Amino acid sequence: YTAVRQALTAYAKSLDSWDVTTNPQRPTLAPQPLPEGLPGEFQDYLRGAIAYDQDQVGAAQTAWRELLARPPEQRRLRSTWAAFMLGRGYAASDPEQARSWYKRVRELVAEGYTDSLGLAMASLGWEAQLALKQRRYAEALELYRVQLEGGEPSAPISLLIAARHAAAEADAEERAACVRNPTARRLITGYLLSASLLNQDPRVLGWLESIKARPIPEEE
Repeated sequence: YTAVRQALTAYAKSLDSWDVTTNPQRPTLAPQPLPEGLPGEFQDYLRGAIAYDQDQVGAAQTAWRELLARPPEQRRLRSTWAAFMLGRGYAASDPEQARSWYKRVRELVAEGYTDSLGLAMASLGWEAQLALKQRRYAEALELYRVQLEGGEPSAPISLLIAARHAAAEADAEERAACVRNPTARRLITGYLLSASLLNQDPRVLGWLESIKARPIPEEE
């Protein structure tokens, strides 16, 4: 088991350091035999991880779904891992499915399943990235806010980047959604106020018009 885990880790590192401009050949993972005698949930997860790293995403998803279909008492340690990786696996092909799996990670943790890797917190960031790509700016900012409150070190810069995207790219309908969301409203307003170079920028005027179109609670 340790040898297979080490091989998967080494492969992940080789992908991180791979430079297609100097080496067009993408790193590949050599066939990895499943160790015998592992608990079922470990076998299922490892089978999926090997398949995923060999670009067999369908086989990986099948293995992780089989893990999650086991009785609760037989999958206490790897359920969050499987749900998180299902989210990763669907991110490109089916963002809505991916988002549902990221939410499921957090549900599993709330139900008492082990989260040794902090995947509940990580799932917030991955789900926020999907929301940002879909121009769901208010949702993305809300997810990053929860990450910040949970102590995620990368959350402040993520909030800044998301606010910048919202200010620069949101159309009238998307701005209206941000105005309705207290988190998005405060963050985008704060970003525009702090960015002095945007003083005469049409984005500022557009945002002000969106705010004027919706009453703001007195406490704000």
